Amino acid sequence: MPTGTQMRFLTLFFKAALSPMLGLYLVAQESVATDWPQFRGPNRDGI
Repeated sequence: MPTGTQMRFLTLFFKAALSPMLGLYLVAQESVATDWPQFRGPNRDGI
């Protein structure tokens, strides 16, 4: 069983490690779902 100090360290470590990863995941999902027609041209035909 971890001691109180070890438990606090693990909690802070996971918050510090997982928060940025969760943020990047959410940003990546948003950028994939975005409609970017300017990359394919005004008619969206790639010309």
